Amino acid sequence: MGRDSVDLPTTSSGVVEVKSVADRALGRQFFLNSVFTALFYGFSLVIGLWYTRFTIHSLGIAMQAIIPVASSFIAYMMFVTNGISGSVGRFVVADVARGDMAAANRTFNTFLVATERVSLILLAAIAGIVWFVVPHLDYPPGQLNVTRFVFTAILGSGIIQVWSMCFDSAIWVSGRIDIRNMILIVETGLRVATVYVLFTVSQPNLLFIGVACLVAPVGSFLLYFLAWKKLTPEFTINRKLFDIKRFGEIRNMGGWLLVLQIGGALQLNADMILLNVMLGREIQGSYGVMLAWVNILRGLFMSMGALISPSLAAFQASEETDKAADLSIRSVRMQGLLIAVPVGVLCGLAGPALNWWLGPAFTFLSPLAWLILVPLAIEGSFYPVGVLIQLPKTIPFSAMITVALGVINVVLGIVLVKFTDLGMYGIAYAVAITSFIRHGVVLPMYVARLLKRPWYTLLQQQSQTVIQLGLTGAISLYAAHFLTGRSLPQLVLVALLAGGVASIFALLQLNQSERMYLLKLVRRR
Repeated sequence: MGRDSVDLPTTSSGVVEVKSVADRALGRQFFLNSVFTALFYGFSLVIGLWYTRFTIHSLGIAMQAIIPVASSFIAYMMFVTNGISGSVGRFVVADVARGDMAAANRTFNTFLVATERVSLILLAAIAGIVWFVVPHLDYPPGQLNVTRFVFTAILGSGIIQVWSMCFDSAIWVSGRIDIRNMILIVETGLRVATVYVLFTVSQPNLLFIGVACLVAPVGSFLLYFLAWKKLTPEFTINRKLFDIKRFGEIRNMGGWLLVLQIGGALQLNADMILLNVMLGREIQGSYGVMLAWVNILRGLFMSMGALISPSLAAFQASEETDKAADLSIRSVRMQGLLIAVPVGVLCGLAGPALNWWLGPAFTFLSPLAWLILVPLAIEGSFYPVGVLIQLPKTIPFSAMITVALGVINVVLGIVLVKFTDLGMYGIAYAVAITSFIRHGVVLPMYVARLLKRPWYTLLQQQSQTVIQLGLTGAISLYAAHFLTGRSLPQLVLVALLAGGVASIFALLQLNQSERMYLLKLVRRR
């Protein structure tokens, strides 16, 4: 077994100890995972801001607006496969937590074969979208074929990413989230570097965006495969290990995961399509500028929550409810307070940040920052415990709620655009309202019930996120008055000062044991 492979402690009877799965990512590895998560999203933030400005200046806001519209369709296409492939890590971890490596290997190969089959469905879905849907969108005049290629490339990258999810199971089992973040850094760098080189050696062209969207996921897939071979040499690729019974269990849960994915797509990915069809590319492009912030932050918050997902999944699989509850409460409070600081700073300094980033012509979007980022912070505080509702017995409720709220989001968005003067703010209000109901009320109450705790348990933790967010935003709004011009050093200095002051209040909201826990993690480095 290689030096970096998963060394799973066993009992005298040879059964894998649950503690090896549940506690691995909470020990020394947690600090390393956290550092690389921060490095990846620091890198993503810098590259993402530069990349958006580069493509807007190179292509124009109307042409560049096609990219987020195409990306939004991934959510609708991916619900076909996420019902089977999206939870591979969750199922494999559950098998390992029960001490059955043979079952884990069968589960892994079952996912591989299932992914192979549904990839054909995805290809048919891509063909349908590209041929029948794209011509009805608001695309650049005379650019139908190019637009079709971009959609094909972006949606095709989704198939590659689904395959990567299968091999990502090694990272779940080993707790090596630092490796996942290193792969994501390479993928992001490949995508941006490909666009920059092609735009530099030739005339900027939307077609090159499509090329980059294929090159980057292919590179990351190869790295996921290499990581899988290194981290889990116990696993093998063998079609004969396909387990029809296991597939039946996965398929039954997959039906509800399918419903959940549809609801999530309606709630979080319908805005760009509604804006494109109802208000046009120009307005949709402006709204998409703010979504660049949302996408970076949402990815960061999901990765932060994923730091403890393997541990919570293992505690849940072994029915250690008290441990799962304690870890859930602590993680929701700590993550909520942690993310409230950068979100509050970004809201308070949105005007100066947009002025530096894209110029004075885009500062009118600063009120939109509050409307889309505040619900995102509440959503992000829930992410650490999201893994607890991904079980056959728990997912039906969350799936039905998500679909209902997704439909309400679309209907409400259409009504607010058609019958008010809110324009794109109507779409943003619809998303904000339904997101808050889902992640700030209904699902936290449901998780508290699963953990056998009072219904308000997680709501109390999230209320601290709201308080910290308001406090940080107020501090940052006041600090914004000291900014003049478009000086990046000045903007960074004010943001750090505002964030530093706000962080003091966040630390004061933690109890003594939580502050000691943070100190212990740092000392473990």
